[in-house]
Amino acid sequence: MTDSDPLLLTLQPYPDVEPEPEDQVALLIQRIQAERGFKNVNESILLDEIQAGEGRTEAMDVDEDASASAPEKGDEESEKDPMMKLQEVKHEMIGRIENARNEALLALDYVSLLVSLQQPEIGRLTMSPDLRRIAPVGSLGFQKITRKIDVAAIEKDAAIAKKWKIDGLNNSADLLRRTSQRLVTEGQKEARYWEQVMAIREDGWLITRMPREKGVLGVKYGFAETAPELYKDKGIGALRRQDDGSVMMDDSSTSGSLRNAVLRVRIMKGDEVLGMSVPKRIEPKADGSSVRDKLERARNFIYEEELFFEMMKEARSLANAGVKTTEDAAIIEAGDGRSIILDMVPPDDEHISSDPSNPNFTLAQGIYIAMRILLSYSHRQNLKKRSRVPIPLTNRKPPVLSLPLLRPIITQLYHHTALVSLTTTLTKIRTFFINAGLQANCNITPLQNCLAAAIAGVESAVEAFMSLAVTQASLSLPGGWKLDMTMQTSLANPHFGTAYTISTSHDGAVAKLQGAQRFASWQEAIAYLFWCVEMAAINHIRMCGGGWEQEAGGREMSGKGGKRIRVEVDGSGFRVKWGGAGGKDRGVSWVEEVLPDQPKLEQVLAEI
Repeated sequence: MTDSDPLLLTLQPYPDVEPEPEDQVALLIQRIQAERGFKNVNESILLDEIQAGEGRTEAMDVDEDASASAPEKGDEESEKDPMMKLQEVKHEMIGRIENARNEALLALDYVSLLVSLQQPEIGRLTMSPDLRRIAPVGSLGFQKITRKIDVAAIEKDAAIAKKWKIDGLNNSADLLRRTSQRLVTEGQKEARYWEQVMAIREDGWLITRMPREKGVLGVKYGFAETAPELYKDKGIGALRRQDDGSVMMDDSSTSGSLRNAVLRVRIMKGDEVLGMSVPKRIEPKADGSSVRDKLERARNFIYEEELFFEMMKEARSLANAGVKTTEDAAIIEAGDGRSIILDMVPPDDEHISSDPSNPNFTLAQGIYIAMRILLSYSHRQNLKKRSRVPIPLTNRKPPVLSLPLLRPIITQLYHHTALVSLTTTLTKIRTFFINAGLQANCNITPLQNCLAAAIAGVESAVEAFMSLAVTQASLSLPGGWKLDMTMQTSLANPHFGTAYTISTSHDGAVAKLQGAQRFASWQEAIAYLFWCVEMAAINHIRMCGGGWEQEAGGREMSGKGGKRIRVEVDGSGFRVKWGGAGGKDRGVSWVEEVLPDQPKLEQVLAEI
């Protein structure tokens, strides 16, 4: 096209090209086949459908008029049925698919019409029938337009691109520089962190990972031999890195249910505190923020918590031994109206100053120290048990027994109470006979099995403390009698409590050798003891002469001239009674106190 060629323009649209007859028939056949097919189609059916279509058209016009005149409902819409909503969504999706298909077909028609300018046959094959009716083949052309090059604009665009590139490189350089500095700082912090972690490890602490916290190191300050049902995941503190790279450990106050608390032992009588233990002070040092100080404090607190937990667990199984439990304390009856209360208190709680001369303070402190030693001993025994070859696997799980913490202590307390009663009784009997002018002697060896000469170490000492508490005593009486007593206390099978074994030996013929007599209670043992003492006194009277003879193996004796005496011994004294004038009994009683002008036994026998 040259500049001299005229530009031909027209404002009239192209005339509609009627489709060719064969095209109309082909399209009609396709529509009928797609909609209903030619089966069962006749003239009457088609006429009925045409009439029904005209009726629906009129009804739709009426409905449109009515809907146009009806007021709008506004915002009040009834809730639609879920199936209706689903149908609406389905129709909407189908509509969108049809729109997309229509757009694709329009794009195909556009390209086909454009191609038909150069290749009419190929373009005609891909054109839709509607497009062929509207636009003739080859009616759309194209021409490539070459824009005039603007050198200034190109240079400006190049300068802008160069500036953007320089700014991008500068920003990248700054980012790399800041990243390098941050990496150097992070490296220094990491080096400081790992240096402190290795220092903690060199101190003997176990470094491990934190359970349920990914990527966090921890230090185990708990004990491996603790109860798994309570301390499965406890006793581990997280070693977190601070902003400056130093190590920070979580405070121990968040590691236990009892928080910061220590065990306390009190000796009470009513509301009066007779004695109280002085617990170990668990206080932060001058640099209380250091990890080592927190580790020591956390270890001490979790040890105290475990001690209280195991103590309460065992106390609930010792109800038959007189141990009572509350929600936060265990109470042990110590006799004489005293009770031992064990509970937990904060370490800064007010404590009564210790008095070494007060036996109650000594007892409370001794119980406190003994329980800590017994818990450490149990830890060592658990370690030895885990080191041995495990037992064969069975369907039955081995029973989990409570640690022996209170049982040995209660055993010693019960044995001490029984020992005090035995010592008091034997001392009284010896005093009775001495005041009566007779020879008597007693010898007591308390806890003879716990005082072995060969105690190799702490474990052997603890084993002796945890075994049976055995005390032996001997009593030499007038008349050639000698009593040997063995007192054993245990809170385990085969006997529970204190058992007494009394064996007799004598020179006279007053009574036959009884052998070893075993008693399960102090009342039975002391009754038999007093009977043996009475027999010893009767045998002595018989051996002194004067014609006194025992009657029927009892406590009465008969002498010359029908004289009769009765010998009685109990906790109040040694008595000899005889009949007096008027049918009234007379007698002399020797007690612990020495009465003035009180006659001896031989003088009384001579005067009867």
